[in-house]
Amino acid sequence: RKGYLVVGGMHEDDGHGFISEFTFVLEVLQHFEAYASVYAGLCVDFSGQGYYFDRRAGENWWEYYFEPLVIGDPQGAATIRLDNGNNPFFAFYCGTDPIASQDNTALSRLAWGQLIDRHIRVKPHIRGKIESFVRDSFEGAPVLGVHYRGTDKILEAPRIPYEMVAAAIRDVAARFAGLRWKLFVATDEQGFLDYARQLYPENLVFQDTVRSSTGDGLHMQRAGDYLSGEGAVLDCLLLSRCDHLIRTESTLSFCATLFNPGVPVTVLRHVRKHAAAT
Repeated sequence: RKGYLVVGGMHEDDGHGFISEFTFVLEVLQHFEAYASVYAGLCVDFSGQGYYFDRRAGENWWEYYFEPLVIGDPQGAATIRLDNGNNPFFAFYCGTDPIASQDNTALSRLAWGQLIDRHIRVKPHIRGKIESFVRDSFEGAPVLGVHYRGTDKILEAPRIPYEMVAAAIRDVAARFAGLRWKLFVATDEQGFLDYARQLYPENLVFQDTVRSSTGDGLHMQRAGDYLSGEGAVLDCLLLSRCDHLIRTESTLSFCATLFNPGVPVTVLRHVRKHAAAT
């Protein structure tokens, strides 16, 4: 019998945030397409658990933000359940290089973006919030996007000094000289937003959402909160709408480049004195 892949979410105790779960879905989709002849289909079912499960919003939290993802028919097929803890095929890497998996495949940003276009649809109410923010806050101006992943990211990668981000902003903003440009900041760290507000009070725009002042990751502080997941989706999609993206090493802002593979990107790494442009 062919297999039918059921992609599940992790329990909040296992520490997988929104973008970790999203990229797992991308990896399964890539695997499914590569080996379509052995599968009857797949579905995404993030029901009943996870940081973003909020019973008031429904059972399957994937469908809070995205349209149901169901391919094929499970009738007569052997069910194969996968999640980030039972992940025999995939390992998602973010950075300047293409995403590579353990079965030695690799896709470019463009190819991952095309995979998203084929299978993933953002819910209308999310799209509406994106369009309203772009209209009211970007106002048709050139937009420099910055994603600063702070708080618990230090457990995975060296912390990027605020001053290093400021230097990158100055370099890119010089290209907008004479224009009324905007600075869109997406960050989980309240301290960085306050820093950006001091530097560019007239240019700065951002989502009005909860941020951490304690160094703890937001997804760990706000388990069971629909709005926590919505904030991550909105930040990712808004970053994809910017004219240039400056980002620290994070899968959220990397996914923004998959929704818009053509966006110019500056990746900041602690080990380098200067930004690496891709």
